Amino acid sequence: MNYRDVELRGIPVITRSGQKLGKLSAYVIDAEHHEVAQYVVTRSSLLARILPDELLVHRSQVISLDGEMMVVDDGVVTEKAAERNMAHPTEAAPAGSASSSPATSTMKN
Repeated sequence: MNYRDVELRGIPVITRSGQKLGKLSAYVIDAEHHEVAQYVVTRSSLLARILPDELLVHRSQVISLDGEMMVVDDGVVTEKAAERNMAHPTEAAPAGSASSSPATSTMKN
């Protein structure tokens, strides 16, 4: 089935196990192949404190998509959380020192 952009923007995005990730906000288009490469999921402000405020979901990670909801692999969250923790370790910094790495707001596949 085909959907117009306006019909999909803002639909909820959840994992297969039912974890709410946010809402579909945009798409990344592969211009060479004329297809959606990734979906941009905007997180709620509460979830953005734990994970980035935007999550890029590769089309291969989408289980289902319709005008009501997008369901993605559970691994989308665990992989992205692990990448963020590895990129920004909090326990590794010695007491009294500040981390110099900038915060990442968009995770890529």
